[in-house]
Amino acid sequence: MAPSTTLTLAHKGITKTAIVLPQGATEILRQAAADLQATLEKIIGMAPPIKADDGQPALRGNSALHVGATTRAGVEGYRLVTCGNDLFIVGGSECGTAYGVYGLLEDHLGVRFFMPGELFADIPVHTTLRLAPIDEIKTTPFSQPPVQRHLRPGGHAMGTPQPGQPPPSPNSNPACKRFTARLF
Repeated sequence: MAPSTTLTLAHKGITKTAIVLPQGATEILRQAAADLQATLEKIIGMAPPIKADDGQPALRGNSALHVGATTRAGVEGYRLVTCGNDLFIVGGSECGTAYGVYGLLEDHLGVRFFMPGELFADIPVHTTLRLAPIDEIKTTPFSQPPVQRHLRPGGHAMGTPQPGQPPPSPNSNPACKRFTARLF
């Protein structure tokens, strides 16, 4: 691996990067790449191209954002790592890779998504955009399979009343409380 350097994604409003998808990318990866492209266009004023991986390194003076998959981050986790003029966004699954795209936008490029939709996003504008070297792995707090993490002891689903108990209020769920507190 070549040592990582600061990646220039745009210089004076001109894109200096391309988004690279693996051959035969699925709809989830294509949508994540399209979201990355659209957001970068809003940041720098010009959309970087999306292309299929041809095995060639980025052209001199340019960089590439590779959107792919890995098993090191867990099923819904992801890894962001720079290598030379390339940034690899890889997840343990397609959803993990998509989370990596949004993690890059939020944690490293200053984008804030408050709710779904363009009206609820804060996207900074930069004509020159550089990215410091990155090597990070993010894992999800949901290490159990989805069905298991929503079951209470005894096999009752979260949000359903157990025999002889009243239905739970929405505020009785700690996750709901945390989410509601962030809204207000």
